[in-house]
Amino acid sequence: MIPFPSASSTSPPAASAPLLLVRLELLTGDESVGTWQVLLQLRIWREVWITRTALRRGHPFDPTALARERRDVLTLREPLASLSGDETGLEFTENLTAGATLYQRHLRLRPVVRRGQTADALLEDGALSLVLRVEVLEDGAPGQIIRLRNPASRRELKGKVQDENTILLGI
Repeated sequence: MIPFPSASSTSPPAASAPLLLVRLELLTGDESVGTWQVLLQLRIWREVWITRTALRRGHPFDPTALARERRDVLTLREPLASLSGDETGLEFTENLTAGATLYQRHLRLRPVVRRGQTADALLEDGALSLVLRVEVLEDGAPGQIIRLRNPASRRELKGKVQDENTILLGI
């Protein structure tokens, strides 16, 4: 029997190579009938998401462009995409060909602010509320922390994206 690590193991399992050489010995009572070596091909089959058509980077998530297919996942080293049903705010991070396996890194939240855009940065402290016009230095979706630049002082700031026009400072 080959020990196989649990699914919670962070390192790749020792038996994760698709080919495995196994030595067998056939015994009848105390007498050995023979010893053989057998080459086994291992596979772990799972239902995974694949693309039906070619998809472009930045394309909004479209569930009709995906299908479930049973594939061997033994040699895959990245987390597969797990879709819950409410992916309306997602987009694809890179170009994908038809029939490609969908990994977790292929999807991200759709940014509401883009690099180079100007937005209002809001700083609130009790009753005090300041609004500053800033330049966005990286794409950001609601809830993400992004880098900003004050165009007057050229100073770099960080803020949390609230919506397409507002970023909260002082987080």
